[in-house]
Amino acid sequence: MLNISSSRARTALFLLALVLPLSSSLASTTPEAVKKCLYVSSYHQGHSWSDSIEYSIRESLNGTCELREIYMDTKRNKNPEQIFSATNKIIKTIEDWQPDIVITSDDNAAKHLIAPHYKDDKTPFVFCGVNWTVDEYGFPFSNVTGIVEVAPVKNMLEAALVLSNTGRKALYIGASTLSERKNFARIKSEAALLNIEIDAIHTPHIEHWKAALEKSSEYDFMVLGSNAGIEGWSDSEALMAALTRSQKVSVTNHKSMLPYSTLAFTKLASEQGEWAANVAINILNGISPADIPIASNKKWDLWVNELNLQQLDIDPPRNLLRKAKRLHARL
Repeated sequence: MLNISSSRARTALFLLALVLPLSSSLASTTPEAVKKCLYVSSYHQGHSWSDSIEYSIRESLNGTCELREIYMDTKRNKNPEQIFSATNKIIKTIEDWQPDIVITSDDNAAKHLIAPHYKDDKTPFVFCGVNWTVDEYGFPFSNVTGIVEVAPVKNMLEAALVLSNTGRKALYIGASTLSERKNFARIKSEAALLNIEIDAIHTPHIEHWKAALEKSSEYDFMVLGSNAGIEGWSDSEALMAALTRSQKVSVTNHKSMLPYSTLAFTKLASEQGEWAANVAINILNGISPADIPIASNKKWDLWVNELNLQQLDIDPPRNLLRKAKRLHARL
C-alpha cells in the first residue's frame, strides 16, 4: 500500500497532478485546418500570360494555403459544348473540394463560371486578368472582387501616329476570341478620340493572320492583338511573315507579339497575380470581398523591336525610346 504521508510519495502525486491535465489538454488540441485555395485559369498551361499570373499567385501565397489549379482551356476549345463541360467540371470540383477561396484569371472564367453560378455565394472569388471592364458580368458581387486588366492604349496609338508620320488609318489584327473582341472595342473607342479610323480582322488560323498582314498595305499602321487562340501558330512563320508581308509600323500591347511588332506597350502579368493573391490572403484572414474595391493595373513596360526598326528604316524620336527596353529579334 502506498504511504502518501511519505515525502517522496507526496512529491510523485503532485507531479502527476500537473502532468495529467497537460496531457489531456494536448490530446484534445487539433491543428488548425489548412486553408484551401483554387486557381481557375480561363486558358491552358503553356499560355504565357496566364502561366505568369499563376507563377505570381504561387509565389505570393507561399504556403498560405493548399493551392490547386484547374484549366478551362477556352482558347483552344471554344465551342459552347466544350465551355459548358469545362465549367461543370470546375463547379463539381468546388462542390467536392470546398475551397476557402477561388482565384480566377481572364474573361471566360468570369463570364461562364462566376457570373452565372456564384453571384453572392458563400464561396469568395478574386478575379484577375479581365479585360477593360466588368460591367457585362455585373461585378462586384458580395463575394467577388478583383483586378481589371487595362492597357496604355492612348500611349500606344500616339506612338504609332509619330512613327507613321501622323497616319490616321489603322488595321487591328487579332485572334477570333472574346478577349480580342473586347480589346478591339476599347482600342476603337480610344482611336476615335485621336481621329484615327481603325478596322479589325479577327483571324482563326495563322494563314488568315499572314493574309491580314498583306492587307495592311492599305493602312498607315497596324495594331497587333494577341495570337492566343490562332490555330496553327508558328513563331518562325509569323516572324518571317511580319518581316516580308508588310512594310508598315506595328504596335501592340501584348509582349508575346513584340517579335512581330515595332513597339510594344505591355502589361505585367505579375501585377495581376500578386494583387489577386494578396487580396485572397486578406479574405482568408477575415476581410469581406465586399470591402475590397475592384482595382486596375498601374504598371507597364515599353519595348522596341530593333530588327523591325531596321527593316522599316525608322529612326524614332529619342524621347520615345529613352526608357524603352530593347528586343534584338533574329530570323
